Amino acid sequence: GKTYLAGAYLQRESGQRSLRVLFLTPSVPLGVQQALFAQRMLNLEDACFISGDIPPEKRKALKVWNAGFAISTPQTFYNDVLSPFSLSLEEARKVEEPIDLLAQTFKDANFTFPYSIVVADECQGYIGETDGYSILLAAKACGSRILALSATPQLHAPRRLEELRKVFDQIEVFSVEDPEIKRYVPERVVV
Repeated sequence: GKTYLAGAYLQRESGQRSLRVLFLTPSVPLGVQQALFAQRMLNLEDACFISGDIPPEKRKALKVWNAGFAISTPQTFYNDVLSPFSLSLEEARKVEEPIDLLAQTFKDANFTFPYSIVVADECQGYIGETDGYSILLAAKACGSRILALSATPQLHAPRRLEELRKVFDQIEVFSVEDPEIKRYVPERVVV
């Protein structure tokens, strides 16, 4: 249901302006699954899964990050795109208000985040000292929008909620049973 929710959101947003989407998944199998979903259900034939199995030099030569809809693990994107800022990101994770600090760092470096929307699947695992969390902080600092998906957001954990609030101004819980969402979810057939 979460992926259908993201797909409905992206479909709505792409009707207003063209988008560049980075879809982060915590594992290779989920990355492949999301690439197939984007190709089949969103009719995005060019959606591609960018894997760490491809050597970094080859990813650079293929210009994989030029894809309009890229699916990747956080580690692969971080290593290729954000690793030059690793010290700044490490420092930012230590302060209470990291976004302004990072925004200035990126502005000074003439860096623009390459995607207008980041979809963070299973975002509950992206909090703290992770590449995924660094990506979310960088995206927010550069003005990209973020859609975080989680069936188990663990909002009851005070530290996790504090970290999430650094990235998200608005945290909402949705149910796939909500009529506005349910209309996008196809019927399930058990055979």
